[in-house]
Amino acid sequence: MNRYLSAQEQLRLNDLFDYDILDTPPEAEFDDFTTLASSICDTPIAVITLLDENRQWFKSSVGLDLSETPRDIAFCHHTVASRDFFVVRDAQTDRRFRDNPLVTGPPHIRFYAGAPLATPQGHVIGTLAVIDAKPRQLTALQEKCLRILSRHVVVLLELRKNVNTLEHAIAERNRAERELKAIQTQLEVRVKERSAALEASNAALRGEIAERIAERNVSDALLNTLPGIFYVFDEQGRFLRWNENVPRVTGYSAQEMTEVRPTDFFEKEEDKQLIARKIQEAFTQGQAHTEASLRTKNGDQIPYLFNAVRLQIGAKHCVSGMGIDITERKLFEKSLLEAEERYRRLVELSPDAIFVVKNDACSFANKAGLALLGATRLEQLAGRPIMEIVHPDFHEEVICRIRQLDQGIPVVRMEEKYVRLDGNALDVEVTAAPFTDNGEKARLLVVRDITETKRHKELLKHQASHDDLTQLANRSLLHDRIRLAMAHADRSGSMSIVAFIDLDNFKLINDTLGHDIGDELLILVAERLQSCVREEDTVARHGGDEFVLVLRDQHDEHAISAWIRRLIERISHPILVADHQLFVTCSIGLSAYPRDGRDVHTLLKHADAAMYQAKAEGRNQFQFFIPSMNERIRERFTMEARLRRALERDEFLLHYQPQVDLASGNVTGTEALIRWRDPELGLMSPLRFIPIAEETGLIVPIGQWVLEQACRQNKALHDAGFADLTVSVNLSPRQFSPHALVESVRSALAQSGLRPEFLKLEVTEGMVMNRPEEAEDILRELKEMGVCLAIDDFGIGYSSLSYLKRFPMDQLKIDQSFVRRVTDDPSDAAITQAVIALGHNLNLAVIAEGVSEEGQLAFLRQHDCDEIQGNYFCQAVPFEELYQLLSSQRQLPH
Repeated sequence: MNRYLSAQEQLRLNDLFDYDILDTPPEAEFDDFTTLASSICDTPIAVITLLDENRQWFKSSVGLDLSETPRDIAFCHHTVASRDFFVVRDAQTDRRFRDNPLVTGPPHIRFYAGAPLATPQGHVIGTLAVIDAKPRQLTALQEKCLRILSRHVVVLLELRKNVNTLEHAIAERNRAERELKAIQTQLEVRVKERSAALEASNAALRGEIAERIAERNVSDALLNTLPGIFYVFDEQGRFLRWNENVPRVTGYSAQEMTEVRPTDFFEKEEDKQLIARKIQEAFTQGQAHTEASLRTKNGDQIPYLFNAVRLQIGAKHCVSGMGIDITERKLFEKSLLEAEERYRRLVELSPDAIFVVKNDACSFANKAGLALLGATRLEQLAGRPIMEIVHPDFHEEVICRIRQLDQGIPVVRMEEKYVRLDGNALDVEVTAAPFTDNGEKARLLVVRDITETKRHKELLKHQASHDDLTQLANRSLLHDRIRLAMAHADRSGSMSIVAFIDLDNFKLINDTLGHDIGDELLILVAERLQSCVREEDTVARHGGDEFVLVLRDQHDEHAISAWIRRLIERISHPILVADHQLFVTCSIGLSAYPRDGRDVHTLLKHADAAMYQAKAEGRNQFQFFIPSMNERIRERFTMEARLRRALERDEFLLHYQPQVDLASGNVTGTEALIRWRDPELGLMSPLRFIPIAEETGLIVPIGQWVLEQACRQNKALHDAGFADLTVSVNLSPRQFSPHALVESVRSALAQSGLRPEFLKLEVTEGMVMNRPEEAEDILRELKEMGVCLAIDDFGIGYSSLSYLKRFPMDQLKIDQSFVRRVTDDPSDAAITQAVIALGHNLNLAVIAEGVSEEGQLAFLRQHDCDEIQGNYFCQAVPFEELYQLLSSQRQLPH
């Protein structure tokens, strides 16, 4: 034994060397495991690694062109050391691996998950691992599958070792037979040469015969030295040869052995069928192995491990097999179970609480466990559901742990809370493992009370990173959070915002009413700020009356501005402090990463500068660091203010674009399109104001106005004699909500007197696919009301045909982006043609929007589109011009 190796490591290496597998050529059986692991875990790399004293050697690999690495840089080394499933989600952020040459250089490992290859003796000799060049994590199912595959790799190693043993025995037997054949050849020569002398001498003849018999017995003696039973039978199951262990074990005589067949040695029908399948497998695949109970002539059952290989004897196809008595192994397994039962009694001596859980209820607790939960007798806990002991906040985590245990994952350690019988909660560290208790599946929990330890650690950690007065993050934690936000923005491609907040006139309040009032005011302002941000954002006290917000995952400057405005309004609400009603405003400066700075100091400095600019411009407002952005924000605020007044001042109006039936050329309907006539800015397209209306929520009252006005004006056209005309109204995603939309449509129809079948509501694919079940309910309720439904801009969304079939639609509207180039873009032409065919196959009418050229019209006619809409026939016109167009009975030329 190497004196520099521990005894445990030497035993582990002995197990590894027993398999005689190091530096062997690739084998398909092992490659199947790495291929399967790569596929199941969806990783480009999967390996089977074996760890000897100095190196990591790859028996099989997928996606990795390496044969071995030094042991000290091997990820496998950590899995072997932990003796458990080992995962590295992101090696670049893990201090143990970020400088590893396998991470910094090829293959650039980021993710690693390794399942140990544990021998039956409990020694981990290597891993089955999956690797990726990007950070990730496995699902519970993938982890379970990887563990199962690792155990099967060990089974394959065991089988390979047994087969090697058998092949060695067979080789020895073949060598002996070759020697016997050579001796027999020599004997034949000698017999021929001395035939005359033999005829003359009976004594000499008897001597030669005796010598031949002795030489024949060499082969039998060799077979008799083999461990276990040895036999050969042909394709008909006739035994041709066997060693002396066969009759000794089975009790059958030589004559009886010529009459029985292999399946006769097994009693149970399932064992007979198993052996028959394995015999067939040996003949067809060259080898087979299995375990079964061999029945002797007197009825005894002996557990045996059988291995068989195909061989050729002359012209005969035969099977040579060997069986090993595994009674001792079975007895060992039984004794192991009994030993585990004995160890169970030792738990009463443990200072840690120990519980046994069966059928999700407590069935046993040691004295420490009773004391932990405030019980004096086991009866107080026996039968109590484990979920009554676990604090509700941890139910989901515990359920997940139970699933892991049920899947055979050996040990799970986690921190959680338990509830004592008196109702008090305590923090505990739980180590759990599956085991068998009196033949039943159970879970063993070893629980340690860590309430005081955890409370002390959390207090120290909190005090080191938080402001004493407000309990907000202090400067140290703030800087860490900004750095984290910067890193997150780099990964996600988003912005991170640093908002520097200064309370206006705080010094006056502090000096006038005293520091106690000032401190209480700061605490209440801190609470307001904390209530306004998301969990992933940070609120910090920078000092005095200055606060800093760190906002992650920001994409839209307008959305940021709207949120900051609401924050300023929230802060400005009166605050009652010690019978003093205080009014506080604030000035806020904003900087954005990475645009306004790429380090903590620069971002804070720029946000501070922007805050002072906000103060200089009158306080109680905010400023971005970039002046040009301030100008755009002011313009947007102006537009928003005007938009809020537009409804009150009746500045909106509707234009209508006719929809024409291609078969008849007649106008069958119109689409209502909103316009805004601002007294100063003039007539504006919806492209200028609808996005702002969507962001601010004004789209809901504006959309309701459009719906009601379109119904009223279409009813007026019906009354004027155009009784079959429909009107289409576009819905906003904000309008598309349960109950509210249905009631608003019902109200608009009732107020106008328009019949439901003459109102067509247009929804986009995105609107219905965001919440398909809810959308289906809304659409079906509208359909039951009698309203027509159309999918607008079809083809640019992401709806699936299965959902399209479910929704009660009447019409598909081809987006104008496809119609625009049907005459010169084969792709757009093919898409348009496919949408028309799809709509007709689903019994839906198809209308094409944006038709502006005769060639587009000809294409749509050629492919049987039902209706068109666009400037080729008529652009969107005011209601009065629409009435004149209808009165002129204008038609689309054929």
